[in-house]
Amino acid sequence: MAGHPSSSVPGQHPILFRAQIAFLVAFGVLLDTFVVRSLLVPALAYDIGSRIWWPRRGGR
Repeated sequence: MAGHPSSSVPGQHPILFRAQIAFLVAFGVLLDTFVVRSLLVPALAYDIGSRIWWPRRGGR
């Protein structure tokens, strides 16, 4: 995915561009792991309450 754009970016060394892409991907994975999945998802589940468990049993 990041291999093709690295050859078309003018003025940047392909290794530097790939390192920047790798850093951004790693940062995004860490942000998703430690912030979204451990803080935001439980907070939303608490706020939404029992409506988060869809579909419900009993056919309401």
